[in-house]
Amino acid sequence: WWGGLQNNGSLMIITAYLLKYSFQWRNAEIIIKMVVKSEEAKEESEANLKRILEDIRVPFGHEIQVINKNQTFWDVINQKSNADLTLMGMAAPAENFHEYYHNLVERTNAVGTVAFILAAQEIDFKKVLT
Repeated sequence: WWGGLQNNGSLMIITAYLLKYSFQWRNAEIIIKMVVKSEEAKEESEANLKRILEDIRVPFGHEIQVINKNQTFWDVINQKSNADLTLMGMAAPAENFHEYYHNLVERTNAVGTVAFILAAQEIDFKKVLT
């Protein structure tokens, strides 16, 4: 699930690439999903994601699904995540990490196996990809 914040998206691409080229995940299909608020944002986001993915040096096949939400963000995530493994970026937690993480787990309980990704902000993962 691409959020476009910080470097999490780039780190998720690197993680998916590494998984795809492991023996156990070699036949995995990678789908990059994003939730937006309007049809205009959907078209713009699809174009941006395509441009980003064309520019990277990671040659894995992928599909893009930009979803115009008419529900809450978390309802969309729970309904549209039908994968063996879901990668989701997370914000750097504020003061109460335990509560923040508990809320993430609670909100994604219908998703299945989730790897929450938080990139180190001092590393420019975008430069690794391009």
